[in-house]
Amino acid sequence: MAFNLNKNSESNSKVDLSKKASSNSKFDLTKGNIPSEKLASGKSSPELKKGEEKKKSKAWIFILLSVVIIVVVVIIVVQNNNTSTTKADNNTPDSTITANTNAVAKDTATPKTTTENSGQNTDANKENPVTNKTNSTSQKYVKGTSYDVYHFASGSPQISGTDPKLDEMYIYLKENPKASIQITGYTDNIGSEELNLNLSKQRASSVFNYLVAKGIDAGRMRYSGKGLANPVADNSTEEGRLKNRRAEFEITN
Repeated sequence: MAFNLNKNSESNSKVDLSKKASSNSKFDLTKGNIPSEKLASGKSSPELKKGEEKKKSKAWIFILLSVVIIVVVVIIVVQNNNTSTTKADNNTPDSTITANTNAVAKDTATPKTTTENSGQNTDANKENPVTNKTNSTSQKYVKGTSYDVYHFASGSPQISGTDPKLDEMYIYLKENPKASIQITGYTDNIGSEELNLNLSKQRASSVFNYLVAKGIDAGRMRYSGKGLANPVADNSTEEGRLKNRRAEFEITN
């Protein structure tokens, strides 16, 4: 009997122990109902959500920074292009202004030179009214005064080429259609008086014909010869004789 009791008690105890173990295991497994994510990562669900939100925030921050950098680069490039264009535009007017300034300076200098020349010519005209050869239209001849118009070669009554004084006299007569003149020829002391008298008339005639050929009315001019009279220089030198071989004119009206 004792053997059987012990056997039963042992079996009963084994059964009780197995029941407790099974009940305990069942209780532990269902009690917490732990999510598989927690078991896998060791983190709770709120913590996972916070991590995902941080990742998204970082991604948005990166995108925003990239956009800002791109915008800044574009602005810098545009500003550099505008600066280059502005410099190019500024350089062109500077050269134009320089060119215009130089042109104005030249134009300003020209009247100054003309004024200086005019002053010189005025002084020259005071000393000798027929010495101005650059502006013959401004010549003023004094009535009753004789002016040289041409110097001849020795023994010749011919006018060869042109002479500024002849042209000045022609312009004066053309611009003063009411003026009349007397043309007088002269010689040096080489040869006889009769020969020189005829030669002097021929020289005056040559001047007369020269002006008529240029369109001056013959009725406004008279001519004569005085030979070797009224020398203006010493006939003992070649230079003096050249000055005496001349034709003069005088305004008579």
